[in-house]
Order: sequence, then structure tokens, then C-alpha cells
Amino acid sequence: MNPGMRCTDTLPHPAATPPTALVIGTYDGRDILAFMKSFGGSPRKVQYCFKPANRRLNASTAPPLTLDEVVKLPLNVPFRYSADTSEPGKSNFGIVIQWYFMGKIELEIDYVMYCPRLYNVLEKIDAEKRAEKESERPEPEEPRGAQDQRSGHRGHPGIEVGITGQRVTPVKSPVISPLVSMSDDKHSDLDKLHNYLDSHGALYLLKNLPDPDDVQFVNQDLFLDAQPRKLFIGHHKEHGNDIYAYMRKLRKFHKIEFYIEDMRAPSKTAIRSEDVAKQRILHPFDKTFPKGTHSIGQDEKARLTLMVKWYFIAAGIAKDCVLRETKAYPERLRSALEYIAKRMGAASVRAPIVGYERQTEPKTTSEEVTPNPLSSPITSRIAHPHPSIAHPEQLNNPSNAVDAPELRGTKRTAEDAEFEDLTKIVSQVLTGDQNLKDQINDIDKQIEQLQTQRRDLVEKRKDAKRRFKRQTLAIASRTDG
Repeated sequence: MNPGMRCTDTLPHPAATPPTALVIGTYDGRDILAFMKSFGGSPRKVQYCFKPANRRLNASTAPPLTLDEVVKLPLNVPFRYSADTSEPGKSNFGIVIQWYFMGKIELEIDYVMYCPRLYNVLEKIDAEKRAEKESERPEPEEPRGAQDQRSGHRGHPGIEVGITGQRVTPVKSPVISPLVSMSDDKHSDLDKLHNYLDSHGALYLLKNLPDPDDVQFVNQDLFLDAQPRKLFIGHHKEHGNDIYAYMRKLRKFHKIEFYIEDMRAPSKTAIRSEDVAKQRILHPFDKTFPKGTHSIGQDEKARLTLMVKWYFIAAGIAKDCVLRETKAYPERLRSALEYIAKRMGAASVRAPIVGYERQTEPKTTSEEVTPNPLSSPITSRIAHPHPSIAHPEQLNNPSNAVDAPELRGTKRTAEDAEFEDLTKIVSQVLTGDQNLKDQINDIDKQIEQLQTQRRDLVEKRKDAKRRFKRQTLAIASRTDG
């Protein structure tokens, strides 16, 4: 599974460390180069650029390329086999580049972690080579129907890369909605968590959280034992530097670690979980501990790191490892979501209204009905739910015979389906209206508190001016005397 390397695949690059670049592909008549470079004494990192046309290669003439751009370009063997647009795939692409420079420089990496990852990448390259050879063989003739299905599949968006038409393996987006599993694996951690929350009536609590595509994940190559992306959670209160969460695998378990990072210099400072609570942290992480706290205990620290792991799971970065390592994670996640909802107060999403078939409250008469500003012909129908399932003694009662056709499990009509859809819509509207009303009331209370604080500050300012005036007059009178 050796990728193989030819001496003609390299060329001098004075700005690189070592001063050599690897030719990994060609696009529009220009070579695509990969090289190692160190910034400010930091460990060498893989960089990419185009070789300038008809000009000497140096730092100023080489147009830089991002990894996202490189993996979509036409690449040479074996690099094209490891070009994957997913986040783990892009991280593995750099591992292949590092292997080529291993004979020229001593890489500053953890070889205990690097070697297994390189082995997995080489296995993938070998599998891609075999798959490509298989695809080049002539296909046997198929029935017309099967050909139509195959042509429909090949025309699916995302199968071909727009720049070159090069065939790539389709990948799913790593960003996953917290309420809709986009994984084909019904046994994934994300799907198991959704099922658990749904079975406990707590799935709606995820609506209190930002979607995974609304939080900021950034590529990282600082820790080879960590997930390939780090999560931005806020800023340092005094210096304003970014704070990132890393998910590192230490021994047999993944652990969350926080680092303060200065974007102007390649410096990273570890920060303890208890000190994170003192910084300017984003929602929902700032709701995992009491408001205004200066120190947090073990429960709060566990809740904070648990929510960070949730986003690594929901974004499709940490796959099928958290539940294997922590059996009680689903229950703890539900507890954390309930705590966050409590901290949010009136701004939290309300529990969904129980369906009309489960309502056990006595029916109200028309005189008892309170007019609702959102009432409509639809809501009037909700006030008269279908009869509940009757007991055997009720079915034997001749007076209840009129209900028998509906209770015998008659075929569900289109009108019934439409009615249920309308019922769900109205329930959502009423719930949303109440939620907005609660938020407005909460804001009104905050405005009232701010107005009270403003009045107090104005009075304090007036008192300070009066004291200053009295002191000034007293000093002036002593001077005159």
C-alpha cells in the first residue's frame, strides 16, 4: 500500500521548509504544489499553492490555495484517491503529504497517533485504486429498466465535480440538523440520541439550541489525537482572544479541553473548565451553569463539556464514540437540556401541546369557551375531538351504537388526514403565539428594570453634583475668610 513517489514529482521552492515542493496535480496548465512551512517558530504545516506560469517560484509569485480548493482540483495518483471533501477526509489528505516529506525532515508529530491514521489512509487509497480498475471494465448488458435506474442515479447532483468532471465519492454534509438525522445509519449516536429524547418527550428541547450549522467549527491540526475540527465557544473577557474547545482522545476516552488562542500569533493557552465560566461564552454553553457565577462545580463542568460533545456529534464530526464511552450520556443530555431550558426562562421553547386524542380534561360547554384572538373555523373543530376509544361495556350499550362505526377502525379518509394536519398546524401556531407572548413579557420586565436602574443612576448623579457644589462653596468660603 505504499503510495509511491517519483523524483520528478518535486521541485525547488525557496519559501518552503525544507525548500522543496511536491507536485500533486495540474490544473489549467499550472502545477498544484504542496509544501511544508513554519510560521514564527511553530510546527511545520502543510501549505498549498499554484506554480506561477512563466515566472520564478517564490513566496510572492505563488498564488496560495486552501485545502477546500485543493481537494476539488484534478490531482495526480495517489493524491486523488485521498481527496475527500468531508472534514475527516481533508484531515487525512494532509497525512499523505506529510508522509512524502518524512524522508527529508523530522516531522513534529505524535507518531503513536500518526501511524494508525496513515495506515487507514493507505487502505482507503488501495481500495479506491481497486474500485477505479473495476469501474474501467466493460459492464454487461442490462435490462432497459435497470439502465434507466442507473442513468437516473448517475445524473444525481454532487456525483461529478464541476471543475474537471473527475469522479469522486459522494459525501454527505457534516452539518446535521438537530431535529432531523441525516445519517443513513439508524444506529449512529445521533440517531440513538434523537430516539431517546423522543421516547422521553424531550426532543423539542433541542429547539432551544442553535443548529450545528449556526455554530463555528474550524479546522485544526494542532493535536493529532483530537477530532479534526475545533469548536468556537466565546471570547476571553479581558483580552478578547478566541476560546476553542477540542475533543481529544486520551487513552480510551474522549475528553474536552479548552484553549485561548491569539489570532495574531500562533499561541495557545490551556484554560480550565471552571475558568471558562468567567469568560464571555456563547449560548447555549453559558446556560450550563448559574448566571453570574465566578466558579463552577463538578456538575456544571460536566454539563458544559457534555454540551460541547453534543455539537461534535450533531455536526457529524464525532461518530459512534461518545455513547460507547459513556453509557449514561443520553440521560445526562436530557438533564442538561432541561437545565438549559430552565435557565432560559420565558425565552425557552414550550413543550408541545398534547394531542387531542390524549386529552382527558372534561369538555367545556359553549358558554365556558374563552374567545381566543387566533380563533378560526379550524380551532372550532379542535374543540370537538373524535371520541376516545370506548371500553367493552360501552360498546355493548345500545345507546352508544351510533359511535360503533368510527370505533371499529374504519378506513382513514383523506378528510381525516387533512383534519389532523390542520390540527397540528393550529397547535403549532398557538404554541408559537404563547411563546412569543412570554418573550415579549420577559422583555417588558427587563425594560422596566432598566428604567428603574436609569432613574437610580440619574438620582445618584444629581446627588454627586450637589455634593460637589457644596464642597466647592465650602472651600471658597474658607478661602474668602
